[in-house]
Amino acid sequence: MSSSQDESAAGPKAAADAGTTGAATGSARRADVPALLVAAGAFLVTLALLLRFPVHGQLARLPDGGHLTWRLEAASARYLDTTTWRTREDAELVRRIDAVGAPVPGAADRAAWNVSATTSGPDGTLGHLAWRVTVDRESGETVACCGGHVGGDHSVRPGGLGPWWPPGGGEVERPVFDPDLRTAVPAAPGGADVIAGVPTERYVQTVGPAVVPEPARPVPASLFGSDARGTVGAARWVAAERVYWVEPVTGRVVQMRERRTETLRPVDGEIEGDAPERVLLAADFRTPLSDATANATAAGRRADLLTSTRTALPAGLAGIGALLILAGFVRRAAAGRTADGKPSASGRRTDAVRRRAG
Repeated sequence: MSSSQDESAAGPKAAADAGTTGAATGSARRADVPALLVAAGAFLVTLALLLRFPVHGQLARLPDGGHLTWRLEAASARYLDTTTWRTREDAELVRRIDAVGAPVPGAADRAAWNVSATTSGPDGTLGHLAWRVTVDRESGETVACCGGHVGGDHSVRPGGLGPWWPPGGGEVERPVFDPDLRTAVPAAPGGADVIAGVPTERYVQTVGPAVVPEPARPVPASLFGSDARGTVGAARWVAAERVYWVEPVTGRVVQMRERRTETLRPVDGEIEGDAPERVLLAADFRTPLSDATANATAAGRRADLLTSTRTALPAGLAGIGALLILAGFVRRAAAGRTADGKPSASGRRTDAVRRRAG
């Protein structure tokens, strides 16, 4: 009999103890929620700062390597066939510019680029020039370093921009390295265009006419209308108007146009009378639409990535993180007011159980 009474008395007490334990556990869990909210918010804010500064900073730097190709075509071009010394008209020519980059050992802020420009036509290669430049990955400027040369001439001290333009845009005059004259020639802003839905900035660079700093080449004297026989030395002159379309966020050149004229002129004293000249090449080279579209699309994708890591993603993560931190402090303040005032609902249930047990 007494045993049954003890068990019946123990039941409500056990229930009360269980209720107390459950309430304590629930209270502890609720107490953890504000801390978890604040911790999660702090993590997101930290992640936003990392994306905006270290991550975006690394992504925004010009690449330390890769392979860039620009293919330009010209219809109705004119050139001098140096196998027969006859001028060919209405020819279709292709000018291909390749740039292959690689990191500079021990200099993470620089990249070395081997560049070549080849002009070809129905009779094969008409002209070829190779050069090597090292660029600063922040500014895109070429620097004297690491075996730089133009056509094997290592005395050249480059200047101006290399294959990549500095990211960030801004329609200001920019010096661009010209391998023909082996110096920087300014490119002036010329407006804006949209290529394949991607905004671009247009720059115009005027080169020459100027003599190319290379040894004179032997050519037939008759090439200049002279009655003299044999050969004379001739210098190559170049005049060009280049137009660059640059995606401003990435600094990538997505399209080019080059109106190019090369002439041969006899060196001083070789031919009497007025200085004659002979057209070596006259062409209007342009990037095909398909290539420009592909270049612009690739640049646009990278621009979207850079923009998102600079603004959209950091702002979104920081905003969510701030809201979570605020929610954590609000919940902690609400819990503190409940503890200082009337008991919570779980506390009231625990007290009712205890009264029944008593």
